[in-house]
Amino acid sequence: MGNIWKKHRRKAAVKHLYINYSRKNKVLNLSTTFTTNLHSDK
Repeated sequence: MGNIWKKHRRKAAVKHLYINYSRKNKVLNLSTTFTTNLHSDK
């Protein structure tokens, strides 16, 4: 019983990390495209 719970916890943690990572990447991508657009306007 405990083993399954640990495995589940690990999976959940990895999923959580992945979601946070992808969110950060989205934000970074948005900011980079925004800055490049600003620079290209000049």
